[in-house]
Amino acid sequence: KIRARIKYLQEIQASHDALEEDYKRELEALDAKYTKKYAPLFATRAKVVKGDEEAPAEIVEALKAELAEVEKEEGFAGGAGVAAANAAGASDPVPKGIPQFWLGAMRAHDGVASRITEKDEAVLEHLLDLRCEELGGGDGEGGEGEDGEGGAGAAATDKKEKEGGEDSDSEEQPREYGFRLAFVFEMPNPFFDSPADGVVTKTYHMAAEDDEGMLERAVGTRIAWKAGKDPTVKILKKKPKPGRKPGGASSGKPMTKIEKTESFFNFFCPPAVPEEGDDDLDEEEVEALQEALEEDYELGETLRDELIPHAVSFYTGEMAEMEGEEEEEEDYDDEEEEEGDGDEDDEDEDDDDDDEDDDDEDDSEEEEEDRRAPSRGKQARGGGGGGGRKQRSGGKSGGGAKGGTPQDTGEKPAECKQQ
Repeated sequence: KIRARIKYLQEIQASHDALEEDYKRELEALDAKYTKKYAPLFATRAKVVKGDEEAPAEIVEALKAELAEVEKEEGFAGGAGVAAANAAGASDPVPKGIPQFWLGAMRAHDGVASRITEKDEAVLEHLLDLRCEELGGGDGEGGEGEDGEGGAGAAATDKKEKEGGEDSDSEEQPREYGFRLAFVFEMPNPFFDSPADGVVTKTYHMAAEDDEGMLERAVGTRIAWKAGKDPTVKILKKKPKPGRKPGGASSGKPMTKIEKTESFFNFFCPPAVPEEGDDDLDEEEVEALQEALEEDYELGETLRDELIPHAVSFYTGEMAEMEGEEEEEEDYDDEEEEEGDGDEDDEDEDDDDDDEDDDDEDDSEEEEEDRRAPSRGKQARGGGGGGGRKQRSGGKSGGGAKGGTPQDTGEKPAECKQQ
């Protein structure tokens, strides 16, 4: 009967596993469905940031009316200030698109901003778009929609990735899992010449569906930096020692040393995943590599899941406000819990005070008994003669024994010793 019950449980488990597979398939289809819906929104956002598309007229007029209303409320003359500002600004050159949009959004995200250096900021000022493309044939978040730019960009990134060291086989390849981040830079720019189209990518190749979540490898685009513009290195110059020429002039050339330094652009040079059976690394090296891989993948996920979908909210500061409100709510909940714990602590303190009072009373009684006990002892010894009192009196009496009578320094009778 027990075996039959176990067999029955196994059938229940099999039914659960089948439903779980259905759930995964439906979830994947739902994700793909909404990824396609997001794509045109991200494409329009990219055009506005680049300056290829302007805000609709109704938004411009509504904003003017809103500003005029604000001026009325603050006591200005009927919105005349807005009209004057518009007239004065009509002749001023207006920047194209939204300058430094992505740099501003990245600065506003704590997890990304911590990786950006001052040198990185100068390069990221030329970043025009950041998009994510799912591997496996699905449309990515940054697809450019009907104009075909998304397809061309995806093809270009595929070509670049193959040039970066991935295998290019004409035969049909099995389905890929993972995602690709594409950073679109203004070209030309003062920092690098290649890739020529300005699209710098980072691709995460994941294991098959059965091993979902396992990273197989990460591949980044090789950037050809212009001389002296690489933010990932620092150049150290050392003056040569004075030579033996007249006047102590130097006889050698300055020594130049190049060292790697912290930079956001190290993101495109990810650590290599060791092959199976590779035992060349010791335990500490394995742990360091594992940590580096986790940090690299975590940044990729952050860009994909947080920064790209909510870039506008990060840029405007709305995301920081929402996060601040959530933190305040959490702090309020914590304060309520602490107040509840404080009431219990007060009760415990009252109980402890009562216990301490009882202990103090017991200690006082014991001290009183101790004070009485020596007095009784002295009375008992006093009945045995003066010799007993001299022994009890301490060092002063003992010191005075040198000048005492013979009977004081002599041998005590046996009965005195016994007492």
